Amino acid sequence: MQRSPSSVRFPGGETLRGVQARSVDAVRAIAEEHLDGTVVIVTHNLFQAKRLADRAALLLDGRLVEVAPAKDIFENPQRAETRAFLTGEMAY
Repeated sequence: MQRSPSSVRFPGGETLRGVQARSVDAVRAIAEEHLDGTVVIVTHNLFQAKRLADRAALLLDGRLVEVAPAKDIFENPQRAETRAFLTGEMAY
């Protein structure tokens, strides 16, 4: 694996985003085939959360801030903390 300030490339030229996308697809397939579709994933990666989740939750300092269908969280967050996190105004 080679690193540069702007990107990470894996052998064969695959990008980190490509590896993440394949990982997300694998988790989804396992959940659907073996776990009746129920999986809990804890992540700071919004790409994964948006792609995988039916429902999403935001935790801040160990407390639950907002829980809703993922589409609602990403498209119409109700709490200021959620909006700040999604826009990058809040560091985690």
